[in-house]
Amino acid sequence: MLKKSRRIYSKAAFESGRVKGIAQDGNREWITVQATICADGTAIPPGIIYPSVSGAIQDTWSKGYRPEEQESFFTASPRGWTNDELGLRWLETVFDRSTRTKASRAWRLLIVNGHGSHINMPFLEYCISNKIILGNYPPHSTHRLQPLDVSLFSLLATYYSQNLDDFLSRSQGISNIAKRNFFEPFWTAYQMAFTEKNILGSFKEGISLYNPTEVLQGLAKLERQPVSQIGGRPSSSELAISVLSEKDWKRIEETRDRYF
Repeated sequence: MLKKSRRIYSKAAFESGRVKGIAQDGNREWITVQATICADGTAIPPGIIYPSVSGAIQDTWSKGYRPEEQESFFTASPRGWTNDELGLRWLETVFDRSTRTKASRAWRLLIVNGHGSHINMPFLEYCISNKIILGNYPPHSTHRLQPLDVSLFSLLATYYSQNLDDFLSRSQGISNIAKRNFFEPFWTAYQMAFTEKNILGSFKEGISLYNPTEVLQGLAKLERQPVSQIGGRPSSSELAISVLSEKDWKRIEETRDRYF
């Protein structure tokens, strides 16, 4: 019987030690997926970053990719993580290209999680020059505010792990999980998780339909719970609860109303 475990998780969660039951089917290399969703229920084609010391991509890594039916962007970095160069390239070739026609010359709002590849002068200058408003989530708040973190990544992790379990079962453990085996189970899981219904539901925290009360009430409930009830040692998400109180969020709202 195959053990159920997660094979998709964030870099921050891995480094903090909060990830339990990691499955090591191969050499545990990082493959980064850049996922972007829109408030109208659509998703921008995902970007996939493979680890490659030379920066070159091998044809076998996109095994199963059918460009006539699927749309995805492939690149590589030494450790499989994004960086300033890849962040700017994603902005130019993926986000801008995928949303320009839909925007019809209007300004677009791009909300990011504050990663360094999004907050640098070339990235900001491109946004300003191409009618893109760049928003940034407050520190330690993505677990409550970012639609991807709220539900979609969890669904993606579940479906992807199920697909890999099926793959290992069919191969009877003879085949190892390698880069060439990533795309097919990923794409199926991505299609199952990133549906219009799931995307629209993930925006219910107040990003699309402005409703700060729902978010603030959720924070207030968690603030009243001792850490022992929240579960285990404090994570970065739990520590975020004490960083900004409900009163702090209301002050931010008042400041915004004063100037905008």
